[in-house]
Amino acid sequence: MTRDETLDLEQPTLTGGPSHAFRGRAVRLLLRLVVGVLVLWVVAAVAGVPVAQDLVRRAGDGAEGIARRLDPPAPTLTQSPAPSPRAEPPPPLRSLPGRQGGRATPPPVGTPDGVRSALPSVVQILVSSCGRSGAGSGFVAGRERVVTAAHVVEGASRVAVRTQAGAELTARVVIYEPAADTAVLAVAGLSPDPLRFAPAEADRGSSAWVAGHPLGGPLKVVDASVLGTMGARGSDRETYVLRTVVRPRNSGGPLLDAQGRVLGLVFATAADGDPEGYARTWPAVEDEVTAGTRATATVPDGSC
Repeated sequence: MTRDETLDLEQPTLTGGPSHAFRGRAVRLLLRLVVGVLVLWVVAAVAGVPVAQDLVRRAGDGAEGIARRLDPPAPTLTQSPAPSPRAEPPPPLRSLPGRQGGRATPPPVGTPDGVRSALPSVVQILVSSCGRSGAGSGFVAGRERVVTAAHVVEGASRVAVRTQAGAELTARVVIYEPAADTAVLAVAGLSPDPLRFAPAEADRGSSAWVAGHPLGGPLKVVDASVLGTMGARGSDRETYVLRTVVRPRNSGGPLLDAQGRVLGLVFATAADGDPEGYARTWPAVEDEVTAGTRATATVPDGSC
């Protein structure tokens, strides 16, 4: 697959589908069950047993259950954190995870110097949202501007940014675009340098690195391999499919190339536990990020 080719999927197929032979077994088993149901119905009807309809219903339910197990639905993406349905007063920011700090996990051996140099510009996002405390990841993308995933700050009543130097700064949402799962925060007093953006999309098989605060803990970097892309090229849904490990609260962190430039915005992981992650490509979020570097007004960030 070349750089201009994409995976021919609007939504990812995270596991392979069943084979024709497997589907054939399912059909044969269902046919046997139907025949058995008819025999039971005839016997019960001749005998005058009033439970014939109940026998048919139970056998049908069993057949449907077996069919679901033989041909299960494909898994979907998961995103983290998810809003809580409770409508409770937001807790104070001092109770948010990550407040206690902690030393960053050393990057894997062989991590390029360019990636290491970008890490001071990766931040942790702390939120009070929908009656609970939460956290995510983000990165500096302009003067006093941070980019993160929209679902990280969805419904947030308070937002703060915690830098690698330990500073905790109040943030405001100035761009909130759920379609691209992208948000831009205005953060007064933010000092780390903005990250640069890669001039071209990554080819299939390219090496990349995911940086963020998985599970609300200290900064961590893991390597990744680009399996391809899905979604219309250049649209706000164009997405890298990555062979990597993405954990809850990695959302909003950058996908970096070897020079420490931003290839995309990490936003999801495979629901079935496969080592696959997903990141919006830079063209998918470029308009929102560019607008966010100029925006000053606080905007609504969704609801619980």
